[in-house]
Amino acid sequence: MANDSGLGFAGGAELTGVRLVLVVLACHATRLNRVLLFWIAFMLTRPFGACSRRLRSLASRDNLSTV
Repeated sequence: MANDSGLGFAGGAELTGVRLVLVVLACHATRLNRVLLFWIAFMLTRPFGACSRRLRSLASRDNLSTV
């Protein structure tokens, strides 16, 4: 996602995090099927983990302590 969209790793993690928050809000605010919402959230955790893991590895490589 980070490479294809042009957002970079931080932007990709942020976009995926926002999507996860929307799923959580949908779970609490609507009557949508909870199993469907679970699987949507489950599928979003992989790109979120990949972007955030890559961002952290770049930060540790560059000795940045802010991330």
